[in-house]
Amino acid sequence: MTNLAAVIPLSGRDVLAENVTAPDADVPEPATLYYLTVIAFLLHTNVDGSCPRCREVWPCDHLRLAYRLREAF
Repeated sequence: MTNLAAVIPLSGRDVLAENVTAPDADVPEPATLYYLTVIAFLLHTNVDGSCPRCREVWPCDHLRLAYRLREAF
């Protein structure tokens, strides 16, 4: 039997927190864009046909932009 792989802790990166920020500046730009895209999918959800974050009809402009960025990756 082999040992389990070491797990990288994600402390300080609470995805569902109210004040989510981008990773540190030493992270390359594509990784930062991907991180922000994932955050957009988590925060801009459909609740009764509208986005609770933007107060717009769902899908909001922010989510549409995130979808286009995801397709670019």
